[in-house]
Amino acid sequence: MKDPDGDDVEDDSSDVDELYDPNLSGNEARPIVPPSPLKVMVDTDGEVLQVRLYKYGSWKSPHEEGADEDDRKKCMKFPNGKYNVREDAYRVPLTDPNLEHLFASWSREQYELTDAAKMFVDYHLKTRQLGDIKLEERLKYLNDGLVPKPKDYEHCACHPPRAHQVVAYCSMVAAEYFALLMDMGTGKSKVAVDVICNRARRKRKKFLAENPDFFTKGVAEGKRIPKYLALIVAPKTVCFNWIDPDIGEFAKHATQDINVERLTGKVLGRSDQLIELIKDLDHSECGVVFRHDKNSPVECQLKKCKPMNSPVICAVINYEGMTDLADVLRLIPWDIMILDESIKIKSGKTRRSKAAKKIRASAQSAAILTGLPITKDTRDLFSQFDFLKPGLLGYTTLKSFEDRYCDKYGKLRPDMLPELQKTLSRNSFVVKAEQCLDLPPKQYQTLHIEMAPDQTDAYNSMLNQMVVDFEEMEKLDIKRLEKANPDAALHKMLDNFDAAEKSVVSEVEGSSMELDPEILAKERLGKFSLARVIVVQMMRLEQITSGFIKMADGSIRRFSSNPKIDALEEYFEQIDASAGKVIVWACFREDVRAIMEKFKDTMKPVKIQGGMKDDDVQNSIKKFQSDDECRLLVANPASGGQGLNLTAARHAIYFSQSWSLDHRDQSERRCWRLGQTGSVMYTDLVVPNSIDGIVAQRLRMKKDIAEMLTDKGKIITALRDQLSARLGS
Repeated sequence: MKDPDGDDVEDDSSDVDELYDPNLSGNEARPIVPPSPLKVMVDTDGEVLQVRLYKYGSWKSPHEEGADEDDRKKCMKFPNGKYNVREDAYRVPLTDPNLEHLFASWSREQYELTDAAKMFVDYHLKTRQLGDIKLEERLKYLNDGLVPKPKDYEHCACHPPRAHQVVAYCSMVAAEYFALLMDMGTGKSKVAVDVICNRARRKRKKFLAENPDFFTKGVAEGKRIPKYLALIVAPKTVCFNWIDPDIGEFAKHATQDINVERLTGKVLGRSDQLIELIKDLDHSECGVVFRHDKNSPVECQLKKCKPMNSPVICAVINYEGMTDLADVLRLIPWDIMILDESIKIKSGKTRRSKAAKKIRASAQSAAILTGLPITKDTRDLFSQFDFLKPGLLGYTTLKSFEDRYCDKYGKLRPDMLPELQKTLSRNSFVVKAEQCLDLPPKQYQTLHIEMAPDQTDAYNSMLNQMVVDFEEMEKLDIKRLEKANPDAALHKMLDNFDAAEKSVVSEVEGSSMELDPEILAKERLGKFSLARVIVVQMMRLEQITSGFIKMADGSIRRFSSNPKIDALEEYFEQIDASAGKVIVWACFREDVRAIMEKFKDTMKPVKIQGGMKDDDVQNSIKKFQSDDECRLLVANPASGGQGLNLTAARHAIYFSQSWSLDHRDQSERRCWRLGQTGSVMYTDLVVPNSIDGIVAQRLRMKKDIAEMLTDKGKIITALRDQLSARLGS
């Protein structure tokens, strides 16, 4: 074999697999070799790209035939790329970032595509232009404040979009997949409604253009204009924000007639609701309202019922309902599937994440809405963007994404921040409230509360025993403890732990005690985990600072007085109705009961907590927002901290702290958002030298309390120091 200079070179073609033209077979099949001077050949099997540099595996210097040094370096920069010696090719996931790297690395004249690869690349080139504006225009707005002019954009005259909402709309309206990572209170729900309505209008317009004789022949033949089908999945309390006929997002912003319904009840009832919703029938003539209750489901006669001809059909369902109904929902050809508060699927291993991706496969487009895409670390991003499109961030597995961007603790590597930002910017719009909202500043204060004498004694006694127990448990193997002498003090404590844990969990609202499953799995030794024991005991300390303790038998022990309740009473006396209403955030059910009872006559309070009926939650929100006599809302951050608009409040008091940074951030945004006209005062009730201080300090540092469990020595040290300070005072 001769090289271009006439010298003999070794023929190593038998050592590697060649790329073959897929249009030829049998004797006509022949290896594809890029004609000189082309050096790059791109092929695909539908799952991976194969990027082959001509004779890549054999060349040793840039002066020899084959790839030059620059080409080789470009190949090595493919995200998640891996050189396959046998195939003499780089194999990389068939993802948008990898194609973008291909386009950026070589001009079209420098590489050759097989027919299989060309089909995919052509499709990508048609769809990579997201929305009605280019990425550069979005960046011009973020950098210079230049707002693009929307194409064919209709919006509600009563609620015109702000500049950042115009950019978000233009970015998303024609996108196959998109993420609105807009801060809480910046109006991402309005953007979603505008997108749905304008897409429905465009779909109708396109259909009529393709069927010019529809009104003359099509109607007579029984044809109907296709409807725009939307599925919105949201947390339970947030569902009301979409469907409420008075203050819901569709009620305020829709420019098209929309038949919207929330799917509730058991699986069979939800299925029936969905079927009737898709039929889009007007039941006013027969008098039947399709609310399938468990006692007397009503069958419609259909004879008097006519199509409503709503251009948009929208089903709203919570995450738990979506998970149960996934096999039915996946059968509907949704035009768009939206996940509101998409942080709910940050773990790809959960049932809800798998169900969401199963339904997404049958939807033409998808969007995620969240103001807080990361609550723990960078890994939270992967599952949310993988829902939009597998491999959207350049990687098809969490492990490969983590290896690229994260350190061993899951934190983002600083040197990888520019690359990740560039990757995210292709398919998302990010804006912070401070960038786009002219809101009054937040104000913070801490009120230090002194416990009653019997509270102090109970707290010190429990804290002292906890420090002793934790130090002993650190030294011993819990597996060995389970086989130890049953009369041993620690063994007795572990035997009684289940009952103590149940009593605490039953009193804690929502997910205040939720910890990372991976941490607990690593910590588990035998039946018990030191992490679990620490969490339960620390929650019992927090109960004491709140004014009660729940015993293992389920009984409630209240102390002689509750200084935190007294502090609330003094606070309420200092503000009048003109200073705005008050939200008190509390994590324990006993807290909610005590506050509601104390102020039932003076503040006319309402509450939001787990286990309430949907209608009761909605009534509480409406009453708090609109009834002047109702000046107090008592809510749990896990149940009422997401998605709700509570701008009637100018004061937010944290009676007992949730351990979740996400809960704290979400709850603060309930009253500091669009519609707020005055500054908001955030007040923490903290007992000095107590668990309150540990939690408050972690939240001020923007850290989740659960992170401390990765180093239990820190917890024990903090508790020991606290004990010394208390006994020394």
